[in-house]
Order: sequence, then structure tokens, then C-alpha cells
Amino acid sequence: MTMIITNICANFSLTSAQSPRTKTEEELARDEEEALEKAERRRLERVWGEESYSEDEQKRGKRKQA
Repeated sequence: MTMIITNICANFSLTSAQSPRTKTEEELARDEEEALEKAERRRLERVWGEESYSEDEQKRGKRKQA
């Protein structure tokens, strides 16, 4: 019985897994600013009727229709 418990305990790690790093307020603000700029560029492209590839559609290989 002791050998079984020893083997079970040997299979468990006592260290915790690392969690993802939390972003600073500056990083969050920069990410939000970049997202807003990207959305504004897409909006202006639609307003002016310009045909272009969006990043998502480039990945799928489809052309955005104006």
C-alpha cells in the first residue's frame, strides 16, 4: 500500500503552472488605441468605397467587396 501511495505522489508536481502576464495600463491603452485606429481605417475605406484586403480576409484569401 505504501508503494502505491509513493508512486502516485511521485507523479504529481508540487509547482504551479505559470499564468499569463497581466498587461500594464499603458499596454492596454496602446492595444485599444491600435484597435480604434484599425476600425477607423476600415470605416474610411467603406466610406470612400475603396477596395482593399482586410487582414482577416487576406488570411482567408477573399477580397472585400465595396
